[in-house]
Amino acid sequence: MEIKVTITEREAVVALEGEAQVDESRVIADEFRKLSKIDKPIIAIDLSGLTTIDITFIQLLYSLSNTLMNDGKHLMIFQLPREHPVLRRSSLSGIRFEHHFTMVERTG
Repeated sequence: MEIKVTITEREAVVALEGEAQVDESRVIADEFRKLSKIDKPIIAIDLSGLTTIDITFIQLLYSLSNTLMNDGKHLMIFQLPREHPVLRRSSLSGIRFEHHFTMVERTG
């Protein structure tokens, strides 16, 4: 799994690539902890580079969202095509991203 963070004046943009499954959960959790400490009001996440996820990743993402919200910050996830593996896999797990996360169109 590869994680790239770009920090702008108003947000941190995080791009994830590869597989986000239980085997990578420690690395993902460590990176998400670092993200929660970034002094920006918005953390935007690009999941388009992920090839597969499991429930562990969804739980970590949900935990990050709650942590940010408690700190007065906001997690946004860039919209994905309906057929993207992340949305397909989460749907099979009974989780609809748009009900649990703020999905936004990527601009610029």
